[in-house]
Amino acid sequence: MAKADIARLVVAGVFLALCASIAVPTATTFCDAFGEKARGAKRKTAVAERIKKARGAMESEFPQKLSFVNLNGLFIRLIGQHLCNGVLKTEPHDILLQTTARPLRAEKFAAKMRQFADYCARHKARFLYVQLPRKLDIRNRMIPAGVEDQAYVNVRKMLKSFREARIDCLDMCTEFAATPDDVARNFYRTDHHWRNDAAFRMAGRLAAEIARRCSVPEADALRAAKLLSPESWTREEYPSCFLGSLGRRTGSLFSGLDDLTVLRPRFKTRMSIRVPSKRVDLTGTFEETNMHRASEALSSASSFVTDAYSALYVGGIYPQTIHKNPRAPLRVRVLLIGDSFARPVEAFLSVAVRRLDVIDLRRTKRDFRLSKYVRQMKPDIVVQMINPGSINIDKQRGPKVGAPAMFLYGL
Repeated sequence: MAKADIARLVVAGVFLALCASIAVPTATTFCDAFGEKARGAKRKTAVAERIKKARGAMESEFPQKLSFVNLNGLFIRLIGQHLCNGVLKTEPHDILLQTTARPLRAEKFAAKMRQFADYCARHKARFLYVQLPRKLDIRNRMIPAGVEDQAYVNVRKMLKSFREARIDCLDMCTEFAATPDDVARNFYRTDHHWRNDAAFRMAGRLAAEIARRCSVPEADALRAAKLLSPESWTREEYPSCFLGSLGRRTGSLFSGLDDLTVLRPRFKTRMSIRVPSKRVDLTGTFEETNMHRASEALSSASSFVTDAYSALYVGGIYPQTIHKNPRAPLRVRVLLIGDSFARPVEAFLSVAVRRLDVIDLRRTKRDFRLSKYVRQMKPDIVVQMINPGSINIDKQRGPKVGAPAMFLYGL
């Protein structure tokens, strides 16, 4: 018997033993949670609530969860499969992908955005839509035959409808994801987000676009470009320390681990960051404000638990973040509407912009109206910057479930 066959048998045996060890406690957790009475509810509602509560308790208290996921991923890897828990491993870069994009009707978004752009203009603010790339090359060469993904089809349809509606657009997909090699260079293997180097490049591009559209003096624009040049930042590599969102679904033994690049400014900084939902209000250097959770993100003890992508810069994914930098060269007020791809971008961009407010419409409260925010903040430019995966996403939590969150402008 070959060594590979023996290894498969050993892993299969351990896998079955682990399944047996978790079956009874998991079932017990479910039964205990289901057995608790739902107070003041009708019988049908009470049963539904009990099932939901029991399922949540079972998932949160899943015994040996990490070991189970890792062993399952190892078994799938040993038998030569490339699909694990809905995640596809592509060749030749071992990149993890999820193909979930749905076709959409782009014209409904164009009408809403045109209305919002006109509203911004009436309040003396320019509007710019920036299309970020998906973790997939623009010609879908990374996915095998028979697998479909509509993300870039949706993007092309949507950008066409936006331009027909005379909306100012900037398409960054080709620059970051033209080929599979570009995707491997710019995106994490185990996460659906882009690497910090790619986000840093995007911050520089965005600063230049803001300076041009807001007619910033040339000297200030050149100073901003210098602050956002690679020579002005240190670059540290933390090897094999990051397990991304897709890697946590498959286990590190299937996906491997990502290196994490940390960029810090060489120049002196003095700025502030405020996150109202978390009662964060900090003033200090770039590290003391934008990187206040960096030590936690880079800690080996929490590398598989903490989302290092979100925690490293800004500290998380919030409904609202406010950056102020009185010494920044771009003397403009910028409102950035973004998803999680914007997190490291906003941190880097904050060194060049005097006021930068960031809104994630997926997480705002029921009574939040973006139009009112524009009226109160009085930005010089409003930038909407999202990746294809967020185009048709519903409100993730709360009362707006079922609505396209990124296009809820409050008009």
